[in-house]
Amino acid sequence: MLDKNEVEKMSYAYGRFYEIENFIRLFISKNMHFLYGANWYEISYKKINNRRPVKSFDNLLFHELISTLKMYSDMNLLLIPKRLIMQLNYFTPIRNKIAHTIPLEENEYMFLLDIYKELDEFRINQGEPYHK
Repeated sequence: MLDKNEVEKMSYAYGRFYEIENFIRLFISKNMHFLYGANWYEISYKKINNRRPVKSFDNLLFHELISTLKMYSDMNLLLIPKRLIMQLNYFTPIRNKIAHTIPLEENEYMFLLDIYKELDEFRINQGEPYHK
């Protein structure tokens, strides 16, 4: 049988990851909607890549969200600390373990909690909407 503490830890990790990914999606969406309007994804994508996006924004995977966040941040369309974006890049292997139900090492679990806390503080400090 599974260790009950491990199950609780991984359930908590999944919940924090769910909040992290959805915060990032909401952060990008709110900011870009503010800048470009309702069709922001197609408009901004065409301006940047000169073509239509292949996927809808809501169907982007975690690593694609982070790439999008970095791209908009590099263009100074979003204000988010570059250090935080780098940490989110490093988070991808931990995300994969959570998604594939592989137990996290203690340092990975602590990294998850640190990113969660940092994003929560960022969210609180930004207020609504999340734009510059």
